Amino acid sequence: MIVRSRSTVPEDVAITSQDGWEGMHLWWLIDKEQTGTTGIVLNSVDFPPQKAHEVHRHDNAAEYFYVVKGSGLSVSDGEPVRLNAGDVAIYPPHEWHGFYNDTDEVCEVVTFWTGVDRYADLGYEGLPGWQRTLEGVV
Repeated sequence: MIVRSRSTVPEDVAITSQDGWEGMHLWWLIDKEQTGTTGIVLNSVDFPPQKAHEVHRHDNAAEYFYVVKGSGLSVSDGEPVRLNAGDVAIYPPHEWHGFYNDTDEVCEVVTFWTGVDRYADLGYEGLPGWQRTLEGVV
C-alpha cells in the first residue's frame, strides 16, 4: 500500500509561480514518477480567495475537477458556471477551461486525468489573453 497526502508530499511551488498559476497551492499525489502508478495523474489544489487558474486545455486527456470545499467559477469562452463543494466538472480533451475563486474563502479541489502517466503527458496549452474570460466576472 502507498499512502500519500498533502502533509507528506511537498507543494509544487515551481508550477504555482508560473504565469496563470499565481497564488495557487498544488500537491501532486499520484503519478508514475511518485508512485509507479500508470494511467492516472491526480493532484490537490487550494485556490485562495480572488485567485484564478488560467484558461487552458489538455489535448491528451479529459480533466475531472472535483470541488472538495468552497466554491468558485468554471470559466471558458462561454458563461461562467458556479461549482460548489460536492460538484465535479468534466472537461473533455481539447475543451478550454479555467477556474476563478470569486469568494472570500479558500476553495479546495482535487483534479485528475486518466490515460496518462505524468503531468507532462497531458498536452497542456494555455489560452493567450485568458484574462479576457474574467471580464465582467472580476
